[in-house]
Amino acid sequence: MVKFLNTKVYFFLCIGIVCYFLSMYLLILFEISFTPLNVFGELITIPLLIGQIVLLFWGIKIYSSKKDHLILAGIIMVSLSTILTIGSFLKFI
Repeated sequence: MVKFLNTKVYFFLCIGIVCYFLSMYLLILFEISFTPLNVFGELITIPLLIGQIVLLFWGIKIYSSKKDHLILAGIIMVSLSTILTIGSFLKFI
C-alpha cells in the first residue's frame, strides 16, 4: 500500500473527482459552451474516468483492512459518481 494515501487524502481525491464530473454534468445540462472549458474537459475526462474507477477499487481494498468513516464516505461518493457517469454514457438516465 502506498504510504502517502491516508484517509484525508483519499477523501479529498474523491471529492475532487466527484466535483469535476458534477461540473461537467451541469455544463451540459445548462448548455454552457465556452471553448477553453470544453478543451480542458475533453483533455481531462478520460484520465479522470479511469482514475475514478481505480480510486473506487482502491478504496474498497483500503476499507476492507482499515474501517474508517472517511474512506466509506469516499467510496459512496465515487460509486454514485461512477454509476451516474457510466449510466450517462449508456443512456440509462
